Amino acid sequence: MKKIHLVLLILLSATVYGQKKKTQNTSSDFHLGFKGGGNYSSISGNDDLYTYKGRLGFHAGFVGKYNLDGKMALQGEVLYNNLGTHTEFTSNDVFTKGDLTLQYITLPVSFQYRIVPQLYAETGPEFNINLTAKHKARDEYNWEGDWKEYTKGFYFGWTIGAGYELSNNLIFNLRYSMGLTSPFKNVGPLTADHFRLGNLQGGLIYFFK
Repeated sequence: MKKIHLVLLILLSATVYGQKKKTQNTSSDFHLGFKGGGNYSSISGNDDLYTYKGRLGFHAGFVGKYNLDGKMALQGEVLYNNLGTHTEFTSNDVFTKGDLTLQYITLPVSFQYRIVPQLYAETGPEFNINLTAKHKARDEYNWEGDWKEYTKGFYFGWTIGAGYELSNNLIFNLRYSMGLTSPFKNVGPLTADHFRLGNLQGGLIYFFK
């Protein structure tokens, strides 16, 4: 009888310890943080009037990360993304340079795989919701026009990148986002389905303790 009681006591102790350990692991598996850095975005698919060249911008927002196990993790982000391109307009004898600024709320979801203890690779879909689209000429008139009517409210992309842990809660992240759908609308006889917006993004992620 004493042996049965001893076995039951051991099993009960193991169960309590396991539940406590599970709770501790669950709380440490999910992390919230902040992300910020720079962008270099460009548009591929020139038309008869405009030529597009790369432009610098920035991003900032919040990050949530869930560790699936020792090597794999799932990360979601809510970012403000300042994207765009430099433009060159050519028509007959008219040549004008300008800047197209596209502001988005970007929602990336990335699957991460740890290659070595401090380095991981990542890939996943990205959802971009347009906030504003403005074009400003860089000439003697400096006119500014609203391109919202030419810009889709949403475009879809895919990301690939890597992260390097500088410390337990600070990560350097480098990522390239490839647009899989056009950011622009078809207007009248002009088709915009061939345009793609790409963005090289580098920055820091800080996870709160």
